Amino acid sequence: MEVFYSANEPGAGKSTSAREHICSTPGLYVYAAPRIELLRELMDEFIEARGGGHTPVIRVTHSAADENAAPIGTAIAAAMADLADSPHAVLFITHQALALVDWSRPELNAHRWHLVCDEVPDIWTSGCFRLTASHERLRGLFKTEPLAMEDGSTSPDWVRVTLTTEGHRIRETREDALSQTMASLWGLMADKRTCVGKATFFDRLAKGAERTSLVLGSTLNADLLAPFASRWFLAANFTSYLLYRIWAKQGATFVERTIKPQSTRIVPVGERMRIYFFSERNASDTFFRDPSGPLGLAAGWINANITQPFYYCFNERHHIALIGNGEGLAHKVTPKLAGTNDLRHYTCAVWLAAMVPADHEVQVISTFGITKQGVLQDREREALYQFVMRSNLRIFDSVEPVDVYVFSRAQAESLQEMLGGGEIQHIDVGITQTLKAQLRLNKGGRKPKYASEEERKEAKRDQNRLSQQRRRERLAKAA
Repeated sequence: MEVFYSANEPGAGKSTSAREHICSTPGLYVYAAPRIELLRELMDEFIEARGGGHTPVIRVTHSAADENAAPIGTAIAAAMADLADSPHAVLFITHQALALVDWSRPELNAHRWHLVCDEVPDIWTSGCFRLTASHERLRGLFKTEPLAMEDGSTSPDWVRVTLTTEGHRIRETREDALSQTMASLWGLMADKRTCVGKATFFDRLAKGAERTSLVLGSTLNADLLAPFASRWFLAANFTSYLLYRIWAKQGATFVERTIKPQSTRIVPVGERMRIYFFSERNASDTFFRDPSGPLGLAAGWINANITQPFYYCFNERHHIALIGNGEGLAHKVTPKLAGTNDLRHYTCAVWLAAMVPADHEVQVISTFGITKQGVLQDREREALYQFVMRSNLRIFDSVEPVDVYVFSRAQAESLQEMLGGGEIQHIDVGITQTLKAQLRLNKGGRKPKYASEEERKEAKRDQNRLSQQRRRERLAKAA
């Protein structure tokens, strides 16, 4: 499978060049972007680009909040069928939809459509599917086996999931009502994907929502997009992404499409950026929940000291309202900001998030020879890069300095490496001292629970084995 890519830095005009190509070249296009909000931006730009004309025909399809809406796979199939006779059309979808749909479905006629992907989708895709068929029938569609973890234990929460013979039959029976209801999960369960599911769904004793909520996760493999007539990715640092590395192992070939930058930088990015960090300890969900309140310490400093407009992000579960030292300074955004252009006037950005992958994600992705550090880099490093490059750094002819605040030294150094410079400074708000004090307390007070790391891992394995045994006993009792 051949994959085209354009890897110019943010602001160089990749999206503009793709839009000009699409508007001037009749054909059918699926245009995938990271978020629903960005789809609306792109649609407006395409409408403006076509002037008073009516081509290309533009359609946007995404998951709706309405519970009675058709599954995204069904909605996309209907849109593609409706546009099939048009000589020139663009269908906008999200990255999530791109990964969920089974593009090999004959009725989609994906071989007639060209895929343009703005930014790189996550190599890991997950979804929660609300299923209304009887639990017993749904269980007959899937078979499971334990998911082995890195330490040799099995996961108590996740299992490997494949389709049974009946499951394959339902998937291929496109007119079946159940198959249509489940249209959005067939892509995740394609034959060559390693799919895992939340174990509670498969437990006969599961109650309430867990009983009809199927949570699945899977990797986005290269052959899933092979049915398209062509594939073109627009993403800075494309060759550093896990998707590129894994697809190369799967036999994909890559061809770079060079785009001539619309302008030349007056000052290199690294010379315009000042990077500040608050903690010597790495960012993680566990540390963010520490009783010492490390995020609160950083947030307190920001609210007391930043006097210029800034945009900021937290993981949603750890959000703290930032206001800065003034009126109307703070603008909350999501950590995943790839593609947007509406933050270019900001010269200050605050990242107080952690993008640490779950153990089951790491385990599945590691089957491609990727280390946990490699997964972490793809999850956090690229998201952080895109977050910062939404700022005034995106403007090539600007010389204004940009201040970037991140939580940890590791994040600061990663950003410095990616952007080719940038002064790093530590802001001491007590996080490092709090960590040292806690370590001293542990050393002089209560003894550690485990004498060594190996002892801790062995205890964890025993705990997982006991959990699995209890689950099997419950299933046997209920049978």
